[in-house]
Amino acid sequence: MKYSIIDFEREFPDDDVCLDYIFNVRYRDYVCPLCAKKTFYRVKGRKSYACSCGHQVNPLSKTIFKNSTTSLRLWFFAMYLFSQSRHGVPAAELQRQLGVTYKTAWRIGHKIRDLMKQNMEKSEGVFELDETYVGGKQRRYISRNKKNPKKKIPVFGILKREGDVFAVVVPNTQRYTLGAYIWKIIARGSEVCTDEAGVYNNLDQRYVHHTVNHSNREYVRGSVTTNRLEGFWSFLKNAIRSTHRVVSKKYLQAYVDERVFFYNARNSDVPIFHLILQRLTR
Repeated sequence: MKYSIIDFEREFPDDDVCLDYIFNVRYRDYVCPLCAKKTFYRVKGRKSYACSCGHQVNPLSKTIFKNSTTSLRLWFFAMYLFSQSRHGVPAAELQRQLGVTYKTAWRIGHKIRDLMKQNMEKSEGVFELDETYVGGKQRRYISRNKKNPKKKIPVFGILKREGDVFAVVVPNTQRYTLGAYIWKIIARGSEVCTDEAGVYNNLDQRYVHHTVNHSNREYVRGSVTTNRLEGFWSFLKNAIRSTHRVVSKKYLQAYVDERVFFYNARNSDVPIFHLILQRLTR
C-alpha cells in the first residue's frame, strides 16, 4: 500500500505528535496502578505523561528511543526512509537525510533493524528448505601463498508456501545445525522440498520429503521446487551488493532480518511504514 512523503508530513508534523502516537499505542488501555484512572496528561517540558494522582509513565522506556537525544521526528523519518527503500538504507544515506553524525545514523539504522527481528512459530503445510552463502570470493594473497581468511557466511532458509520466509545465519550447514531450526519451525508430517544435498537425507523420518536434482539441472518437477526460496536469496543478495556492498558476520543477521521483514510484508494491505511502527510495542 502506498504511503507518500506528503502522507508522512501530514501524519507526523513534529515531535509532540510522534510522542503522542507512541503513548497512545503503548498505553491505550493503561490503568493507573495508584488510583485506577485511565486519564493521563502530558507533563510540560518532559517526555512523559502523568495521572492526576501524580503517577507518571514514560512511553519511550524500553523502546529503541530510550536514552536518545535525537528528535523523535527524525527517528520516524528514518523509519519512513526504510519503508520506501527497495534495497535498504545505508548509514551514509541516513546521515545525509537526517543531518546527523555517521555514528548516530549507524545506531539509528541498527535500532530500526532490531524492530524487524524474526519470530516464526511452528506450523504445518508445504515448505521449501535451502541454504546459501553470503560474502566475496575466496582469494589468495599474492605475497604469500595462503588463503584469504575471509570466508563466505552460510545462511539457512525455510519458506512456507503461501506464507512467510525464515532465514538465519548459521555457523555451518551440518545436519544437526540445520535440523534444530527445521524441527522447531516445521510440524511433523508436513511436506518439505529440498535439493539433493546430503544434509537433508534424514528428513523423511519426520516429513513427506521431496527433492529436485539441481546437479542435473532439474529445478521444477510438478509442485516440487525451491524456486521461491531461491528468489528470496536473490532479494537478499541484491540488497547487500547494491546498498551495503560489504556486511560483516557480526551484523549479517540484522540485515537478513530486515530483508525477511520486507519480503514477508510485500503483499500487505498496511503501509510498510506502519508495520514498522507496530513493532514498537513488541
